[in-house]
Amino acid sequence: MGLNKKINSYEYVMAAYIKNLRQQQGIGVNQLCGGLCSESTFIRFEKRERTLPYETLGRILERLGNNIEDVHIYLEGDEYDKWACRTKVIYFIIKEDYNSATEILERYKEQYPKKTKLEEQFYYRMKAMIEACQDGEREIIADNLRQALARSVVDISPEGVAKEALSIQEIDMLLDYYRYTDVSAGIFRQIISYICDRKWENVATCKILPKAIYYYYLALCEEVAFDSWGIDQLIMVEKIVSESIDEQRKIGSLCFLWELLTIREGIYHAISDKMELDQITKKRAEDNSRWKAALEWLYKDQHIPERTINTAIYYMTFNVENLGKALRKRRKMLGLSVSEIAEGVMDQKTVYRIETGEVKGQKYHKLNYLERVGLPNQLIHDIFITDNLEERDLFMHMRKAKSRMNYEEGWCDLLTLKEDYKCKLTYNEQILRWYELAYLVDRRKIENGDALLRIRESAELSVNWKSLTRAKHHYYSYVEIPFLKLYFQCAETFFENENVHEELEAIEKYCFEYVDDELRYNHFKSMLSVGAVIQSVLGNVGEYEKSNKWCKRIIDMSLACRKLRRTVDIRYAMWWNKREEEKTTDVVPLSNLATLSNMLMKYEDEQFFLNKMYKVGR
Repeated sequence: MGLNKKINSYEYVMAAYIKNLRQQQGIGVNQLCGGLCSESTFIRFEKRERTLPYETLGRILERLGNNIEDVHIYLEGDEYDKWACRTKVIYFIIKEDYNSATEILERYKEQYPKKTKLEEQFYYRMKAMIEACQDGEREIIADNLRQALARSVVDISPEGVAKEALSIQEIDMLLDYYRYTDVSAGIFRQIISYICDRKWENVATCKILPKAIYYYYLALCEEVAFDSWGIDQLIMVEKIVSESIDEQRKIGSLCFLWELLTIREGIYHAISDKMELDQITKKRAEDNSRWKAALEWLYKDQHIPERTINTAIYYMTFNVENLGKALRKRRKMLGLSVSEIAEGVMDQKTVYRIETGEVKGQKYHKLNYLERVGLPNQLIHDIFITDNLEERDLFMHMRKAKSRMNYEEGWCDLLTLKEDYKCKLTYNEQILRWYELAYLVDRRKIENGDALLRIRESAELSVNWKSLTRAKHHYYSYVEIPFLKLYFQCAETFFENENVHEELEAIEKYCFEYVDDELRYNHFKSMLSVGAVIQSVLGNVGEYEKSNKWCKRIIDMSLACRKLRRTVDIRYAMWWNKREEEKTTDVVPLSNLATLSNMLMKYEDEQFFLNKMYKVGR
């Protein structure tokens, strides 16, 4: 279970990765760490001579366009409480409860006077966002944005920004600052070029580029009335908008998607008034109108506004756990006593103090505790732990291939990883086993009974199966949750078995704790995945009310995090439940889900919904 001697924490694992990625993108040390830490501190980090605070590390990864939604973080004491406070502010802004958001934000300011620059930045950014959502005074909003940016951005002028490496959060703040200070459309065009020139992952680009394009369009309209635009300008803006929409379609991103579809609809109408559309443009215009109408149906169906109200979700730090509480639950799940944890490495008082969050320092005790209970002995870790850039890139390529159902390509990547990967952790072994089984299940290359046996064997590399599913207290690792999801996916046909039924109830109870309070978006990825299986099993055995409750939770999380694909799948599940329970003949949801699937380039799903419509209408 122990780590390679060269890799004794996630921070060190990421040091080599960050250095390689920085050099690959041609970014200098001063560009990457500017406003966050000194160059000397960052150079020592890259040499693995020191670590960085988790917030600084996260911001650096974001500046490199890295998706950090899979990073798992353990915090203690005030650090965890501050994170929880910030997360509740974000939750209430998303829910448009600005009084609650303001109350918690001011409490955050008063209770934690000693804040880092990034924590101060959060305060001023959320203050500006709350004001903006309530149509506050532009000068006040701009001033709060200016103060927020000053905490990490060295130079906020367009010329200065061009020389810096900024994160999604920083660009988001900058866009709003420019918008509230009435800069010219040309400035927004520069930001669009800046984003497009960055060598970011598509997920990162699709979060922020649509907003920049939307603000560019608004600024253009303020400079020259839209009705007065010439054909060249219409075609130029259409090209920018269409390229962004096409990228969003690939990953199912909802970020400012309705706004871009609306812009493009207006552009096609304006072009058609000036000239006859060619067949390709005419088809695009027809698709655009269909997609926009289907998206509007979805938003109305879920009682949420079409227009993007805020970008609060961009400021979430996901997958955060209270270390002491997590370890205590894990110890009890495994049936271990305090003395068994302490034996040979620490005294029992230290165990109690770790569990209550009283221990400061003594990191090695915490790492020993994590290892004793079958968890990766790191306070911060990624979904696959390696300091090798090629290995990490191969792993990410394999994940993307699976999500796009490119099974042959993904399977080849998996076999290469299994043979060659260097960091031989139990955790890594389990991750690769899970992907192997998931590929086999998805491709129907394994019987459900055999899959269940192999899932249990793989999960038991870290914890006994009975403890995993039957203990009174539960705490699962980042990899055990996917095993449980896959297990119940394969065990659905055995649900009448009393053991399987009880196991599902235990997992449902565990997951419910993560999706039913103001911290519900924290583990949105794993909860979307597991929740989808839970609702499916419940629906298939006739427990429609419970299934629908899970569907509503999943759709709430998915839309809040601006994800469309899962929303479409689960909205169909709600229709199916109604069909089974009430024999509904309403095909409106199916028609719109087919259109949304077309927009997402999921053409098999589109045909499935169309066939279902035909059968229901017969």
